Amino acid sequence: FRRVLFRSTLIGVIPGLTDVGDLASYAGNLYALDQLGAKFDLINPATAGIISSTTLGVSIAGEGGFTFDTSGNAFVSASQGNTGQLFECNVAVNNSCAAIDGAGALNPSMDALAVNASNVLYGVSQSPTGDTNPSLYTINKTTGATTFIGSTGQTGNNLGGMAFDPQNGVLYSAF
Repeated sequence: FRRVLFRSTLIGVIPGLTDVGDLASYAGNLYALDQLGAKFDLINPATAGIISSTTLGVSIAGEGGFTFDTSGNAFVSASQGNTGQLFECNVAVNNSCAAIDGAGALNPSMDALAVNASNVLYGVSQSPTGDTNPSLYTINKTTGATTFIGSTGQTGNNLGGMAFDPQNGVLYSAF
């Protein structure tokens, strides 16, 4: 993990967005996960305006993550406490989110998601069992089964997100 500090420029406030759960991009498009509005919003990065929206068809409770795999499939995690849920979605189709695992079966819950160039889904949990530090896992995209990789070495529950650099494969996280 590399801790990231960044400088940003405010483009604007996204109108109609009630709760940004996470941002992700695929094929040159920027998407926002609006958890309270239960929708994906395609965002114009130059103006912060919403281009279009699609409904999730499911409720995403608590914290969680949002990412795309290399084929454009969207993955969303819902995280409440020690267990959570993983969904696969098509951001272009209304009500397309389907649970990959049973309710509460994503164990531990994942608070951030990222996919590497080899199409492996990773997650960080702020609530790993038996460890007070956030920990890194791989997640089976078909079953939701998690495999522990190791502790991040960071303390506290202030995870902001994570992403892979597509040029060098380095995984970055914000705590």
